[in-house]
Amino acid sequence: MEQEGHATSMLLPPIKADDPFVQPSMMDEKDAMTAFFLEAIDPFKIVSMAPGFMGDQDKGVVSRVPCSSEDQSLDHVLAKLRAKVETLDRIYYARCMKVSSVDRSCLHKMKLLLAIKRLERVIHGLSQENDQLLTDTRSYAQRCDLLLQKSSSSSIELEQLCQSIGESTCAVAVSEGMTTALHCSMDGQVLRDEHDKNGWRYKSLVSPDGLFTFSLSKEYPKGVDMREVMGKSWANASNSESLSSIYYDSIRARQVKQMGKKAVVIYDIVNHDATRVDRVVAVLFRAEMSNGFVIGVRSIASPPSAASEDVRPMDCTLWQRYERKKDGGFIVTSGGRLSYPSRADIEFMAVEIMCLHLRWENSVTGGLMLLP
Repeated sequence: MEQEGHATSMLLPPIKADDPFVQPSMMDEKDAMTAFFLEAIDPFKIVSMAPGFMGDQDKGVVSRVPCSSEDQSLDHVLAKLRAKVETLDRIYYARCMKVSSVDRSCLHKMKLLLAIKRLERVIHGLSQENDQLLTDTRSYAQRCDLLLQKSSSSSIELEQLCQSIGESTCAVAVSEGMTTALHCSMDGQVLRDEHDKNGWRYKSLVSPDGLFTFSLSKEYPKGVDMREVMGKSWANASNSESLSSIYYDSIRARQVKQMGKKAVVIYDIVNHDATRVDRVVAVLFRAEMSNGFVIGVRSIASPPSAASEDVRPMDCTLWQRYERKKDGGFIVTSGGRLSYPSRADIEFMAVEIMCLHLRWENSVTGGLMLLP
């Protein structure tokens, strides 16, 4: 209690009004100490002073350049404040430890103990957030699965769809897909423009009528086999299990019809908040160019039976161009144009498309995804 009384007596009286440093403001010492503690004192960490900050007072050595009386008054006031801060520091930690007084060693231990307790609270909070994230993720995966099961077409519907799509329809789709893949214009409001995202150059934008367009490109060195990468990509595009492993079980592919190097595929894609399925009835094709290959997906008009309350027909064109370089390497250029009903869907896909490409790249090239 004696120590508490000493602290009270230190705080209440103001600094002498004849000190030139405080004459203009006449600030009460208690307010000054409160402001000092709020701004400069953190009881959960130890602030290391610069060498010599307190050395002259501790050692009783004065090695200063002659200064004015105003500077001496300032040093006098600061010395008083430092002494009182140190005393209040000891009182604070003594009360935390429920003891009458503490020495420097105990003070240091108490600060470490409080820092550890604070870290424990942070760890506990992060653990709770992680548990919630796992719960939300499981919930999203379950909603995706239910939506995809609900949207599955019967074998009769698939057979009817197969019969309704002829060679001429596929030829038109391939022609449109190739034209877009080779001559797609990047016009509209830019959403993202990144020049080196794990070696990828990425740009995405939205047109005034709500069409989402993106382009990604990356160069691969001579040691990577372009045909092998293209072959794996082709296999993944038409296989539901491969797509699910790459795209978090949110996409299901069903091959309806095979016609040489073309295939009619239904893609059911769960939207960003798992409230609907975007259905793409498309022709999956591959074609050779003078310096490489093109893999493309071009949607075709789907029958009315393909739509329902939770299923939205989607118009889209997707492609990957594989182009050889003179040094033996090659360039992959991925692009797409997709229609979405809301800006929220577009904003989500602007971020998600980069993540999906990194997962695709890891599935076909492995650790090479980290190469510049």
